Amino acid sequence: MQGKLKDAKELVFSAMELLEQTVGPENPEYIGANLIYNICDSKKEEEMLSQVEDSIFRMQYQLGQKHPSITRALRWYLNKLQECGETEKIAEVKERFDMHVKALKG
Repeated sequence: MQGKLKDAKELVFSAMELLEQTVGPENPEYIGANLIYNICDSKKEEEMLSQVEDSIFRMQYQLGQKHPSITRALRWYLNKLQECGETEKIAEVKERFDMHVKALKG
């Protein structure tokens, strides 16, 4: 907000390196942070959405089916797909993450 986005990006990059070295890339904390990092770092929206879906899938595998972080990430992802008019993709995602989509409704 104060024109220091370049500095912030460098700090986030350093933080991701530290997190990877300390907890490892398969750790749920790293996967969640990496999801946020990829959202912020992506240049193209299509690339970002693809990375988000991959991260949600990894979180689901690492954290288990019922983790609330997956539901929050999926809610954001579905809303973003809706904004982009990706109706076919929405149906595919709902099928892939069926259990979590049900949690969003209930």
